[in-house]
Amino acid sequence: MTKKKILPLLLAAAMMAGSWSLPAKVQGAENDSATVVQQEENQSAEEETEQDAAETPAVQDAAKESTAVTPMVTPPADDAAKEPEVKLPAGWIRENGVWKYRKEDGTLAAGEWIVHQNRSYYIKEDGTMCASEWYTDEKGNTYHFYSWGGMRQGEWYKENGSWYYFNADGTLKKQEWFTYKNRTYYANADGRMSAGLQTIDGKTYYFESWGGVGLKGWQKIGTTWYYLSEDGSIKKNEWFEHGKRMYHVNSEGIMNTGWATIDGTDYYFESWGGLRVNAWAAKGNTWYYMDADGVKKGEGWLSYKSNWYYLDKNGAMMHDKWLYYQNNWYYLRSWGGMYKSQWATIKGATYYFQSWGGIYKNGWQDVGGKTYYFYSWGGIAKDKYIDGYYVDKNGVRRNSKSICVAIDAGHQRKGNSEKEPIGPGASTYKAKVASGTTGVATGINEYELNLAVSLKVRDILEERGYDVYMIRETHDVNISNSERAKLAAQNGADILVRIHANGDSNQSVYGALTMAPGNGNGYLSSDVISKSQKLSQKMIAAFCKDTGAKNRDVIYTDTMSGINWSTIPVTIIELGFMSNPSEDRLMATESYRDKMAQGIADGIDAYYE
Repeated sequence: MTKKKILPLLLAAAMMAGSWSLPAKVQGAENDSATVVQQEENQSAEEETEQDAAETPAVQDAAKESTAVTPMVTPPADDAAKEPEVKLPAGWIRENGVWKYRKEDGTLAAGEWIVHQNRSYYIKEDGTMCASEWYTDEKGNTYHFYSWGGMRQGEWYKENGSWYYFNADGTLKKQEWFTYKNRTYYANADGRMSAGLQTIDGKTYYFESWGGVGLKGWQKIGTTWYYLSEDGSIKKNEWFEHGKRMYHVNSEGIMNTGWATIDGTDYYFESWGGLRVNAWAAKGNTWYYMDADGVKKGEGWLSYKSNWYYLDKNGAMMHDKWLYYQNNWYYLRSWGGMYKSQWATIKGATYYFQSWGGIYKNGWQDVGGKTYYFYSWGGIAKDKYIDGYYVDKNGVRRNSKSICVAIDAGHQRKGNSEKEPIGPGASTYKAKVASGTTGVATGINEYELNLAVSLKVRDILEERGYDVYMIRETHDVNISNSERAKLAAQNGADILVRIHANGDSNQSVYGALTMAPGNGNGYLSSDVISKSQKLSQKMIAAFCKDTGAKNRDVIYTDTMSGINWSTIPVTIIELGFMSNPSEDRLMATESYRDKMAQGIADGIDAYYE
């Protein structure tokens, strides 16, 4: 008899004698075309358990802790089907590819739980074992089973991207809070682990992607900030303090930023959420001041960083406009600050604002050592006579006896070639006076141009309140350059302005310039040198501004007799180049001569400002 025929007989004899129990593994038997075997943990079940454990949330290791590692059936080996039939009193039956369970009484289990080797299984009404599926009993308890049939217990399970947790008795947690490894979780009504924002019993909570809740403080979800309370719920529609700053979250729990109306009051919140206090906040083009409580300050004056502002009845900052307040006029600048202790030109009129912001008005006032006339509406008078005084184009009152200007129209009809020293005690001599150049295009003599412009300057200066001394008023004189300088001082002049025109061998050269003594001039005092240089600088700047002439700046020279012999501040103004055809024709026109005279007078004004 072969070994394959002897083994089944030995096993049957041992069982009948009651002296030998079945081993843990039974290779197989045949019984009415059904295979009955003692079920145990197989390799495929172990692999499923390891896979579930690997997918459990980061803070959980539930699957690794599971003791459900005992698949109760090992499919029979190929050669087991060839063994003789062995009937077992209870155990698993694999029939047509599905597992069933034969109870101790020999009947097949159906619609009931069984416990086999300390693991729970559920046999459906058709007698088949639940495997890789869900089951909900009549009480609403839900269970899930491994592919080898065992019920999941005390562990996490992930399906279709959602996590579930099973109690120790295998029931699925539903609609309840629970703690796992010191972290708090919530399972919703269908048992899925909550993640993200969830509203539970009227409160909204934030759960991490792995399900835990319990974070406190600020939490950014997507691009939105929320604040989590001690219990992990999101604050909603309330004020609270954090880091010594006040914040507010709206009815959805979202942190307020920018403008927000809360209980009928407007507030402004920084981009990072803090309430703005004691600072400005803009709504469109309108600025408001938020006080220490974060509320818009009402109507009235506001002192902020050494400037004064005025807020209207709506709390808006006034700007670019006049304010009439307690019988005084104030002006709020473009950025809102009040003018004070300064001049300001507004729509062409010039005003002076006192230290407290109000304007001068109704009469004469001294400002910075100069006297001005203010109209009843606050603007100053300019370029006219007021109360017998002349106020210049800058509004400064001129006393007709306080300043005398000597005007020297350069050259004369006939020159004088006799020599004279170029300065007191000089060994260098020059001709006393020349007749000057001639216009290359107009044929006008320089001495004619010089006197025509000088007479216009005289008239303007006298209108402005200056006393004027003219060195000459006709062409038929014979006055040397040194004598002209002496005459100016002898007749009480405070300054000497010598008016000339230029010429050059290069006809393309054009423009205006002034001449002044150099710092090393040995004929003049340092005071006269300094003041002459200032007069020359002011003169050329004003002249070119009024005429549009090219500014050839100041030439410093110590060779001019008319400068070196002067004992008062002196300058030579060269109107332009008569050797340049275009400039020669221009200087011949009355309109341009008026501009040249205006420029010289303005240069004198600038010197005395």
